[in-house]
Amino acid sequence: MVLPRALTPPADPDTPDPAPQQAVRTSPPRRLDRILPVVVLLAIAGFAMIGIGSPLFGQSTFASTNEMAGTSPYSEVPEFADVRATNNYLDDTWDSALPNTILFADQLREGNIAAWNPYTAGGVPLGSTPNYALASPLTVPFYVLPLWYAPGIVKLLEIIVAVGGMYLFLRRLRIGTAPALLGGLVYASSAFMVVWTGWPQTRVAAFIPAIFWAVELIVQNRRLRDAAVLALALAAMIFGGFPAVTGYTVATGGLYLLVRLLATYWGQWRQLLSGLGLAVGGVVGAVLLTAIQLVPWVVFMNSAYVVGRGQTPGDHLDLPSLVTMISPWALGTVNPYGDIYWYLPDNLAESMSYIGAASLVLVVSAVAMARRGRAALPQAAWLFLVISTAVWLVLIYGGGFPLKVAQSLPFLFSDNFVGRSRCILGFLLAALAAVGLDLLLRRRAAAREDGPDAADAAARRRRRWGLAWVALVWGSVAAAGLFVFQDARRQAYLVDKLSGGGSPRLDKLTNEFGLAGLIVLMALACAAALWWQGGREDGRGGRLRLVAAAVLPVLVAGQALYFVVPYWPRSPKSTFYPVTDVHTFLGTHEGTDRFASLHGSMTRSVESAYELRAATGHTFASREYGELIRSTGGRERPPPRPSRSRAG
Repeated sequence: MVLPRALTPPADPDTPDPAPQQAVRTSPPRRLDRILPVVVLLAIAGFAMIGIGSPLFGQSTFASTNEMAGTSPYSEVPEFADVRATNNYLDDTWDSALPNTILFADQLREGNIAAWNPYTAGGVPLGSTPNYALASPLTVPFYVLPLWYAPGIVKLLEIIVAVGGMYLFLRRLRIGTAPALLGGLVYASSAFMVVWTGWPQTRVAAFIPAIFWAVELIVQNRRLRDAAVLALALAAMIFGGFPAVTGYTVATGGLYLLVRLLATYWGQWRQLLSGLGLAVGGVVGAVLLTAIQLVPWVVFMNSAYVVGRGQTPGDHLDLPSLVTMISPWALGTVNPYGDIYWYLPDNLAESMSYIGAASLVLVVSAVAMARRGRAALPQAAWLFLVISTAVWLVLIYGGGFPLKVAQSLPFLFSDNFVGRSRCILGFLLAALAAVGLDLLLRRRAAAREDGPDAADAAARRRRRWGLAWVALVWGSVAAAGLFVFQDARRQAYLVDKLSGGGSPRLDKLTNEFGLAGLIVLMALACAAALWWQGGREDGRGGRLRLVAAAVLPVLVAGQALYFVVPYWPRSPKSTFYPVTDVHTFLGTHEGTDRFASLHGSMTRSVESAYELRAATGHTFASREYGELIRSTGGRERPPPRPSRSRAG
């Protein structure tokens, strides 16, 4: 039987993949190889320091408590009269995630491990379940730093873990140092990692690259310690809560493991089974490590009050949201006091698809250079990245029959909105962006190696087929982009027409998309310079390649900052859960009673930060208690986790 090229096993089963210098003898010029990693590291540092901004230096807090200051009783304090929210999509962070974290941290400093929160919604689990990421290694800053200062450091750690994990994974795929670092920057600035900041979600998603790194270690080395790496990375994800992100990662990572094992050890059953056994052992190890929270979580969630989470094939993101893949603010902003507010039916936190205009150029370049991509990466790795990206795009934005099939599976798709799998899509796109830059950088030596065969008929045939594939890929992406843009224009026109008063949304879409188009053209020029100057030996060609390669990470970081600076919170420190007369009164007179709160008055679950007893709360409550509160007929109820109409 003749095996496909991607499934052809190596000659020596103990060396699953050829060494980098044997598989692909191409490499960037030495000067470029020295300078470019420094440029990318500076871009990463700039993104982190400027993106998080003043909270890192103690001048403000990286929490959206400026929005909280607009609710009662804070809004009645003269000190907060002029405080306004810059992003009102982060309410779940300050009315649920942070208060519970503050309560646990305060108790921990007193020597208590608070398994239960007795203050909100009649009493709910706290440290006994992973819902609030209290056992996540990325939550540690809350336990050792001032509480108002910790959120910014948590975000910095998320960026470090995301970039570091991507770097380790991509280096295992034989990607160069600079492209591997750039892949980390692209992932850390992708939509999911930005818009869910402040929730436990990003503390889970930050470890996605580490999972794939561990899987690749198992494939290549098949050592017991590699299974331990997988167990630790997966345990960190489970401790972070939000199991959907972990589920999407395990599902995709499991398929990646199978594809890589089959491609590397086809017909060698001992190696195949040992790799599978180590991976299963890693998963079991993670479950055992997290059982202290995982078991109570399973028991509690089986009796929790949860409604409105069922999914249908029509529950997917609309195509216009794809515009935000290269133009984050084209469809409106999160600032309630700005000019154009987000207007798609699915909210921004659920719809944002950002990966970056320059990053998308690199992604398409990786797909277009199919032959070089397959040769440069370990067996079947390029093919998996491309196909899995396409599958997730169809599921997230197309829906229909493929999504219906996925929703027939228990829990992962049937009870979770598929749009949240943008966490894994962002990872895959970031990996492809790194591959694209790496292949462009390798072009110089590759052009020299192709020289002797230039006149060969087979080589000319391959070149023609390669050019046809390149034209097909770029043409398809351009056509799809034009279709999505026209669909977004139609959406903007309809909303403008219903709202009356000109065409502000259509104008904003055009302007923002035009800015993204300019970045695309600049990135294309850089990619073209790297490609067409690949075979040149003169100094001018080398300098041009260096400039083109250095501009790409600047474009990636620059547009990422354009995205995150308006989105990430920077609130006055004075707004971080200040004690007002109302809190003092309740603390003095409440006793064993409980008070009921509304969203705009003593907002649900904020009371946990003050250790006040409330009847309501923004949390998972038991089914009996949830039905009891809902039976009152008012809004004073512990809501289920919000649907797509709100971030949650």
